[in-house]
Parts: sequence; C-alpha cells; structure tokens
Amino acid sequence: MLSWINYSYGTVTEFAVLMVFLALLLLRITYSYTVFLNAKRRGLDTPVYWAVMSFVAGTIAFILYFIVNAKQGEKSKPKKQQAASIAVSYLLVVILFALSVPVRYAEITLDYVEYSNAVVEKTGFMQYVTYDKMGNEYSAFKLAIDEDGEYYVPSYLEDGTQVSESQYYLINSDGYAILDCGDFEERFYETDEYYCYAFFDDEHNIYYSSGECSWDEDGNLVFKEEMYKNLTYENTEPTDYEDY
Repeated sequence: MLSWINYSYGTVTEFAVLMVFLALLLLRITYSYTVFLNAKRRGLDTPVYWAVMSFVAGTIAFILYFIVNAKQGEKSKPKKQQAASIAVSYLLVVILFALSVPVRYAEITLDYVEYSNAVVEKTGFMQYVTYDKMGNEYSAFKLAIDEDGEYYVPSYLEDGTQVSESQYYLINSDGYAILDCGDFEERFYETDEYYCYAFFDDEHNIYYSSGECSWDEDGNLVFKEEMYKNLTYENTEPTDYEDY
C-alpha cells in the first residue's frame, strides 16, 4: 500500500507539476528545433529568429511560423535522424503529460493520508481509494475540500446525516460521529515510537478524533496506526496541556 514511492510529506507533492513543467519545456525546445530545421530547409534568412520566437512564445509562434512561411522557399523532407529525434521528442512530451495525471491523482491521496492518518487501498496503477462510514468509495478526485483547502472524507451521525467539517465532533467506536462531546476527557498513550490519544466520556467509552479515523468498504472503523485499537481508559493517561 503506497509502496510505489518512499513518500515523505512535502517531498513529492509537486512531482506532477514538475513533470508538466518538463513537458512544456521539452515541447518548446522541440518547437524551436522543428522550426529551425524547417526554416533551414526552406532557405529562409531567419531560422534563428523563428527558433527563438517558438521557444519564447510557444504554440502561438510555432503555428504562426507555418502560416507566415507556408509558401516561402522550397519544401524538402528532413533527414531521417532529424525526423526521428523530433518524433521522439514529441512522444516524450505526450508521455510526460499523460503520466502527470495519475501521478497527481496519487499525490492528492498521499497528502490526504499524511495529514489524516487514513487507511487507503490500492486499486490500480497509482490509483488509491478510501471509504466513509457508509461504504462510499473516494478517489483523489472525489475527496471533499474544506474551507481551509484540505481534503477530507465525510463523517456521519448514526441517523445517516453528514456532519459538516466546521462542526466539532468525535468518532465513536462504531465509526459514527458524535457532536455533544465538548466535555469528554482527552487521554494519551506514549512510547518511544507512538503518541496516540483518544477521548473518553464519564462511562469511559472511547472516542477518536476524526483525523485519526477511516473506514473499510464495509464501514468498519480502521486505523493507520494499529496502536489505536488497543487504547483504553486504563492504559492511557490524562493529557496535561502544560507539558504538551
């Protein structure tokens, strides 16, 4: 799961943008090279001018060149090596653009997993999904966005009502959202490897922050950190905000 890359938050979130940038850069270089060779074959006096213009202005200058010079000079075929290099360059551009979509798809999901501790399932090449309590499937393009621009999967009350992200709520052990939880006690469990926290009511029933919860396709509560399954009132300690 998420094993296609050694992901660390903030290191690959712009990889798809980088791919698009490289594709656009390569496209302009290819435009420039194509125009330069074409102008040389036509015997024009301005191959360098049009090559620079095609690199700077991109597609507009590239198209304009062929419109302006459609009837200029003598037409001739490019050499096989030149034609092959141009064809390969355009092919690489197409590949980079095509790959940027699934890469961005995976990046959004990875970002969501990083800040929410959600559990996701890999369903295809760079395709990941997560679920809400109702078993609805969410891909990167279906994740909701809150007012802070963060991605999230909706939570639900026991009657099926979707909870707004602006409301304060916790998730009970059955995976449903609980709104009246302002007085619940926050407690934590800490080791050298983990820092886990949960909330408890007067009867010591456990509740979790929505940022630590996700669900499987059957609506069962699952956790990215297995330790959350073992939290109880007895093995946790009261949170002291003066120390933490």
